[in-house]
Amino acid sequence: SVIPDLRAGEGPLAGWEALLASGRDTEYLVLSCDQPVLDAAPLAPLLAAPHAPAFLLVNEPMPARLPASLLPHVSAALDSGKRSLRDLMVTIPTAHFALFPSGAPPIPNLNTPEEWAAFRKRVAR
Repeated sequence: SVIPDLRAGEGPLAGWEALLASGRDTEYLVLSCDQPVLDAAPLAPLLAAPHAPAFLLVNEPMPARLPASLLPHVSAALDSGKRSLRDLMVTIPTAHFALFPSGAPPIPNLNTPEEWAAFRKRVAR
């Protein structure tokens, strides 16, 4: 089911706020919709790690494993006009994971219709 943002138009950080405030669980795995080829295998270390304040990939704000206890930090960032996931992640304790070997290509990140069309063309071959 859909969890609507509590602050419409405020970007992904507002989505995190709505999720963490939803009360559906105490911890969440957050994936990005612009990374369609990410599969479950690389996420295993992220899911298996012991409890910590937050978990995320090296140099990427998503995928992330977030405890509901981060809600005050997320809300405070939004209250102060900050909307950057990266900026938030440097202000809270995190455990970082490199899910792919050094030098491996990054997870494809598709942000435009043109990138999506090019990706679909490559995959269809």
